[in-house]
Amino acid sequence: MKNDTMLDLPAESFLLCLQTKHQKELFQKFAMNVLCMDSTHGTNHYDFKLITVMVADQFGQGRTVGWCICSKEEKQYVQHFLQAIRDAAPTATVKTVMTDDDNTGWFAARSVFGEIIQHLLCHWHVDRSLKRNIFSKVKTKSDQVSIYQSLYLLMHHTDKDMFHQYLESFIDAWMPKEPSFIQYFKTFYASRPEKWAMSYRNFSHADTDTNMFVESFHNKLKRNPSYLRGMANRRVDQLITILLKMEADQFMDVQKKGLWPTRGATQKKQTTSHQNGLLIPDHHITEVYLLS
Repeated sequence: MKNDTMLDLPAESFLLCLQTKHQKELFQKFAMNVLCMDSTHGTNHYDFKLITVMVADQFGQGRTVGWCICSKEEKQYVQHFLQAIRDAAPTATVKTVMTDDDNTGWFAARSVFGEIIQHLLCHWHVDRSLKRNIFSKVKTKSDQVSIYQSLYLLMHHTDKDMFHQYLESFIDAWMPKEPSFIQYFKTFYASRPEKWAMSYRNFSHADTDTNMFVESFHNKLKRNPSYLRGMANRRVDQLITILLKMEADQFMDVQKKGLWPTRGATQKKQTTSHQNGLLIPDHHITEVYLLS
């Protein structure tokens, strides 16, 4: 595959970008909240990667806005994919992109949507990376538990000033005892807290802190009896047919939720309201009412 707009790709490259009319409408409407992107393998006989991009809709549910099937998951491939999505909906605004801890997607998104977009790391991927390195670099079980608990609290602390105080204290306390892990942490995370710490996420991003929308979609695609059924050796044309079937199922789900919002969506809204209420400082509360 090669044409005038893709001269940076090798002649043997495969790159197929898909977006339905409904997905384009969802992108135009909800891309300003957050754009979640992740990839998976094992969906076709050629071992091409499948990259899925999703948004959070008005019910807080993940909705697919495009797919890319490509022979390599490198910046130029992902960049062409995202550029095609943007060209299809040039008036849509993208403010925030969420990825795993691989910079390929982020570098591509920044090239397409501009330097000013926010980049968030998926908390699930950050948590997994921290756990792996704690277990491989920290000597004792008790220290592993203590370090993980401290990092979990750091990640979820909402006050930026206090976060930096705790961060400095954490590094000072553990550097003498666990220099290998602390050096890793300083290199990959302490130097860029704006990408993973909740204290920096004080802007609208649809309350989305993980890429579980995309993870769940990929899991459903590969394991659900209605789709791939756990069978990896599918041709690309069969994969496309199944993806379009999933899109049709999602479309019907969207129509249904438009009439009957799910209990889960209502619960999420109530939980968010409750969590915001807990952040109100005590000295700002003048009266308390007990409701029976």
